[in-house]
Amino acid sequence: MEQYTLIAILGGLLVLALFLSGIVQRHQQAVEAKRIKIQRLLRGVDLVENILFRLQGCHLPNEVERLLREDLLARYRAVKKVEPKYEGIDELLEMTEQALATLGDAAKADEITDKFHLQKLTSVINELIDFIKQGGLLTPITAEAVRDLVDLIGTRRAECLATFHMQKARELQLEGDIHAALGHCSAIKDYLNRNGPVNERVKALFREAEALRKALSEGETVLERESASDSGGD
Repeated sequence: MEQYTLIAILGGLLVLALFLSGIVQRHQQAVEAKRIKIQRLLRGVDLVENILFRLQGCHLPNEVERLLREDLLARYRAVKKVEPKYEGIDELLEMTEQALATLGDAAKADEITDKFHLQKLTSVINELIDFIKQGGLLTPITAEAVRDLVDLIGTRRAECLATFHMQKARELQLEGDIHAALGHCSAIKDYLNRNGPVNERVKALFREAEALRKALSEGETVLERESASDSGGD
């Protein structure tokens, strides 16, 4: 009788151990799932903050910056929902909310002084466009909203590029290097033809570049004639 009792007790302890082991395992799985989810959210935070940092001085359209900062806020709120006691989350939420509340008109764009600066800027703008087109925002937006944003950001990219090349073309014109100045006009037109977007603002930039190219070409022709005339006179 005692033997059966002992077997029953041992069996009960085994069942209890298995039950407790299952509870511990499920708890560990839940903790790991929370950790992975938080990591995924914070990777998105790092990506968006990196884009915002690299776009400083770009005169980013106000609605685009607002959208990105709202995405940061949504991610921090999601982290707090997953882990209410996550270290520093309340401070991060407060800072992000304050940045949104004080978001005003976009500051004047910094001057793009060299090609390296231009390439860095267009590179991060391209990253931002890909991020939005690939559904990187935590809160999904409509296909129409995606198209509008891509058009808006692409237009800003076109403005940055056109401003840089137009400025360089005029500087070279003053230096008398008409051939190099014409190269900058062609660079604008080629880029806009390849990358767009197609809208009235970009068409205006294209016309402006073509007008400068034409003026430079006519000036170059006049200089060639004058040079030929001087040579003939000699």
